[in-house]
This record gives sequence, structure tokens and C-alpha cells, in this order.
Amino acid sequence: MFDFPIVTIEDDRESYGEQRFASLGWMSGRVVMMVWTERNGMPTSSLAGMVKKMKPVNTSRRRFTQAEIEAAVVAAPDEAVYDPDNPPTKPEDWGDAFVSHSLQEFREQVAQRRVRGPGKAPAKTAIQLRLAPDALARWKASGPGWQTRMAELLAAYAP
Repeated sequence: MFDFPIVTIEDDRESYGEQRFASLGWMSGRVVMMVWTERNGMPTSSLAGMVKKMKPVNTSRRRFTQAEIEAAVVAAPDEAVYDPDNPPTKPEDWGDAFVSHSLQEFREQVAQRRVRGPGKAPAKTAIQLRLAPDALARWKASGPGWQTRMAELLAAYAP
């Protein structure tokens, strides 16, 4: 996606259900900030905000060609585009930013940040739980973070 080097933070402001990154870097001769994730070993972004004015482009696709990405960057307005799914970051969000010069270096840095310290156990235990379909549907319908809210409720009522 980017011409390296890039500056990246992990976007953990909300529970997205996946590891998300916000990167600032050069793309086709312009400085671009993009929120993205890795899927199947490939950096992925919807690019919907960048390509929505380009016709006829299907913005719901998960992957775009390099030519489509470059065309979207060139066609993008000079002012920032607000995307309600990716709220603006604040200066303090960039305190843990790191610079990488290649995708391989980026992956190594992320893996190093994910390593637990010596003797530290996982904070949570994975289990299997059978629930009535309607109960599970109501929890999921309550929005992002439903698993955390369910765990908190279970903890509050634990004997």
C-alpha cells in the first residue's frame, strides 16, 4: 500500500474484533493516513473514502489493485476526508508509534510488541459456552464489546 518508510500505531481505541493499524506514509507522491488491517497475510483497507468518487469502482471489495490505489490517491481531495468508521486520532495516540521501512520489518515490530513478559500468564481464559440462539443474538445486537460486557456481568454474578 505505502511507499516505505511509514509511521504506525495500533488503533486500539475501540474493540474492532481485529488488530487495526493507523499508518502515516507516502503513497503515490502524497502523504496519506490510512487505517488498515492484515488479512490472509496482506495489508487490507476498504479505501471506500478514497475511491467513492471514482466511477465505476465497487468500493465494497476487500482488495484493490496497486493501480486503483494510486488512482484513488491522485483523485483524493487535498483536504482531509472524514470517515465516521475511523475517527481522527489525537496527538497522544501517537506516543507508541513506530517507524518501519518494509512490510517484513513492520511484522517483526508488531510481533515483538505482542510478546508477553517472562512469567506473565494470559489475562483471560478461552472457554466454550452453549447459549440459546436468541440470547446470543441479543448480546451481539447490543453492539461492539458485547463479549466484554457479558464477561463483566458474569463476573458480577459469580458465586
